[in-house]
Amino acid sequence: MIKILSKANQQKINKLEIALDQLKSGEKKYFSITKLISIKSLCKDDLIRHKYCFYLYKCLSQRLFDTNHNILLDDRLQPVFILIKSVFDLSQEELLSPNSDELLRKLLNQLLAYQNETKKVKWTTVRLIKNNELLTLELLLSCLLENEETAQNLAYHATRNYVEKYNSFIGTGLITDSIPALEEVLVFWQGLNAD
Repeated sequence: MIKILSKANQQKINKLEIALDQLKSGEKKYFSITKLISIKSLCKDDLIRHKYCFYLYKCLSQRLFDTNHNILLDDRLQPVFILIKSVFDLSQEELLSPNSDELLRKLLNQLLAYQNETKKVKWTTVRLIKNNELLTLELLLSCLLENEETAQNLAYHATRNYVEKYNSFIGTGLITDSIPALEEVLVFWQGLNAD
């Protein structure tokens, strides 16, 4: 068995596993979303970060293909979904090649263009997000195209966006509705130290 994660990083994963177990058992109903902040340091290594973001990209894309039939009815999204599928079909090696940057940038630009509406709110302008899953894909693509600290922050924000859920009785954060997404995140990190 080859251990890829350091002991300190394994302890961070263990803490997330404990939080997941507590949510599953009902011992806890809520954790602050900042519980995921360790994703930044876990994503310090470029190769691991790329693998992680591509893994999440594939999980989220598959969910979009399987469950988002209403969004597929939007004609403006047809070219976007074709590109999402093109990136989804890349192998890990193809993704890491410099040739993939053009495809990733093209998809990112189309996603940004789809959700480019803004609204003035008091003294600032806010971006209107039509679909949170597409926003998460944007963050993952940006992370794949960036490097170092910026990419680490984007990996955290993408993970946060992916896992964070809302319940009117509990609020926003890591809640029982977050369990499936948090399990998917942990599958990746647990797999790094598997045989």
